[in-house]
Order: sequence, then C-alpha cells, then structure tokens
Amino acid sequence: MDLWEEEIKLLKEELRSLKECQTQYVSIGVGASGLIFAYAVGTGSLFRQFSAFNVTSVPGAAPAAMPCIDPIFLAPIFIILPIWCIVFDKSTSITRIAGYYQILEKINLDKGMTTHFIGWENSLQKLRDMGRVKEKQIKNGRATFWADLKFKQKCEYFLKILFGKSTYQQYWRLIFYSFFGLCLLCFTFTLAPLLAPYGGHTLPEVLHFNKWLLILSVILFMITSYITYYNTKIFYQLSQGFHSYSANKILWEKLLIEEIDVTKIEEYKEDTSLWKYRKYLYLLIAFVLLVILFIFL
Repeated sequence: MDLWEEEIKLLKEELRSLKECQTQYVSIGVGASGLIFAYAVGTGSLFRQFSAFNVTSVPGAAPAAMPCIDPIFLAPIFIILPIWCIVFDKSTSITRIAGYYQILEKINLDKGMTTHFIGWENSLQKLRDMGRVKEKQIKNGRATFWADLKFKQKCEYFLKILFGKSTYQQYWRLIFYSFFGLCLLCFTFTLAPLLAPYGGHTLPEVLHFNKWLLILSVILFMITSYITYYNTKIFYQLSQGFHSYSANKILWEKLLIEEIDVTKIEEYKEDTSLWKYRKYLYLLIAFVLLVILFIFL
C-alpha cells in the first residue's frame, strides 16, 4: 500500500474524530448550561428574578425588598465562551485536513500524476514555515478575507447568520445559534430585576446596591461581544474565506502538485491604515465605560 493510500485512511479517521469531538463539546456546553439553569429553578433563583416584576410598595409603608442581580446566571458564560471558540477552531482544522484529503484522493485516482508528496506532518510543517501572510497570498483571489470587508458588510453578514436563509453548512450555523442564544439567556435572566418596578426604591439606589455585580455583568458582556465578533469572523472564513474548503484545496494543490517556490511568493499586503488598530480602540472604550460605571455607581 502506498503512503498516500495509508494517509487517506488515517486522515479519514482524524476527520471523524474531530467531528465527534465537536459534538461532544457542544453537548457539554449546552448540557452544563442547562444544569445551571435547572439548579437556579430548583433553588428558586429564577422565580425570585421574575417575582421582582411584581414588587410594589403600599403608599406610606416601608419600601419593598431591593431587586438584586443573581450572579448564578452568569456562570454558564464561563463554560459557553471557551467551548464556542474551541468548536470553531476544530472546524478550521477540519477544513484544512479536508483540503489535503481531496488532493490525496486526486493522486490516488490518477496514478500517473506528478506530485511532490511528502506526507501530512511534513506538509503541515512546510505550511507553518511558509507563514500565514504567504498562505494568504496563495489563497488570494480564490477566497475573500474578513479583513477586507467594510464594517457595514460585517454587520450584514452577522445578521445573515441569524436571519438569512442558507442551506450551506447548517451545522456551523446551528452551533452559532446555540451558543449565541445561551449567552443572551444568561444576560436576560441576570439583568431581569433591573427591568422591574423598584417597590419604593429609586433607580440610582437599585444600581448602587447592585454595583459590583453590574460591573461584572458589563465586563462579561464586553467579553461576550468580542467572542461573538471573533466567531462571526471564523464562520465567514470557514464558509467562503481563508479557512474555506475551496481555499484549502487550492493551497494544497500549490504545495503538493505544483510545488511552488514559497521563497518567491510575495507577501499579502495587509491593511496599513489606522483602522487595523481598532482592537486597541475597543479596549480603550471598554476601559472608559468601566471607569464611568465605577465612578457614578
């Protein structure tokens, strides 16, 4: 048996293993979140949240109990966000292996094809040595990159994930729905008391009473927003960008069949405008908001 025939079998098993791993991670994330919500219901936390909407105070009587944020509903966030990132990272590994696998199948079907086959691990090392910038240059023209999209286009793509009609890679979309929806539930249940009548208390009193939990909620919301943005980018790259099946197939064709000289590849021209420093601008805005909250609460 030729080496590439052996690799076809091994990589097929690797792809199956990665997909099973994804399923297990999703099950853990959704299951653990469900257990936490069930515990909240069992201990009455959830009922206390919604009973806050019925808090009233008889005129002339002492104010009713102060509405309080329950931090138990923030707990799933610490499980959901890492698993969400891990699952999408596994997807990038799947598309990379799948592109390589397609080339091996092509070699296997055409025995007379001239190739420069060096095995999976050596090919992967060659890819690492080449660097991401040159890899972008090879894929340029065959894929569109997230960094090249305008802000409006990125927002439209996020809405397309949530509300658009598409039959392509529904598995990734369902994962996005699941984790994004769980995050929304966490913040909705956490902040529910702040939407209730305050039973004789003023809004500043309620906010001051929940000061530290509110700051924690805002910090987690900012982190969740960034992770959502990051996974929207990965989703785009998987479906039609840098990590797509077609882009990876082209990459491996260039390396294994055409054997291009990677030292002569021009580096992909990255964005050199100030906009590339936007992540630092986001951090500055987040820091300013936290300072404002800390001062005024």
